[in-house]
Amino acid sequence: MILTLLVAIFLAACNEMPTPTPTLKPDTPTPLISTASITATPIPQSDLVVLYDGALDKGTPDTQGFKMLIMPMVGSSSTQSYKAGVTTLDTQQSANDLTGYFAKPNLMPILYQEKGFTLSFKIQIVREEHKYGDRNKDGISDRAGFSVSLLSKDKKGIELAFWTNQIWAQNDGPAQPSTNNGTLFTHGESVDFNTTAALTSYELTIKGATYTLSTDSKVLLTNKLRDYSNFGFPYNQSNFLFLGDNSGSASVIVKIAYAAITAH
Repeated sequence: MILTLLVAIFLAACNEMPTPTPTLKPDTPTPLISTASITATPIPQSDLVVLYDGALDKGTPDTQGFKMLIMPMVGSSSTQSYKAGVTTLDTQQSANDLTGYFAKPNLMPILYQEKGFTLSFKIQIVREEHKYGDRNKDGISDRAGFSVSLLSKDKKGIELAFWTNQIWAQNDGPAQPSTNNGTLFTHGESVDFNTTAALTSYELTIKGATYTLSTDSKVLLTNKLRDYSNFGFPYNQSNFLFLGDNSGSASVIVKIAYAAITAH
């Protein structure tokens, strides 16, 4: 199976032992293999872990603290390129492509909710499309071409979705909507924000039971943490970070310049 093969490839690269291979459900928001599926001991707690810094002139995120995974493995039209300190990820040729960066688990600190931690990242959405994906039939798409997923040691956290004119949170719940009753991975709280204007530095802080997204010391979004673990893998993993396109019904061109975790 493709899933098993992807896990094998990743394990060969990381030289780690896997947890049991998960099975994917149809119509999932994140049908990618997470690096967090590997048994790995996180590094000791430290103040700052830089996972990607384009200014180091060393290439794309997968040359530093991330692993890049793509579906389909054969025939994908997704591309990544590096120029002048910035990686450009492009999944626009096919909305079915799923491409993203998973933080290497052996580089991630232990993310304690009670102590708090912050993801600092610098991105620019160049173009994003989400033609489909209204799962709960409320007239609002529940998918995005670029997402940031961050989970604590206790597997609580937030997945934020980026459109060109809005940033919003994915809801949790017992199940995805088969009718208009389910809430898992549906459009939650949002803020109108131009994500295309320039490379923008964001800070996503998790502290206690709350997340806060800010830029230039201005709060954009804040609300309760979510628990996506009812979905299963990879949302039942600890100390998990993903950046990229995890939707088969949306696409993006995004510039990525920086990503780092600060454990408070």
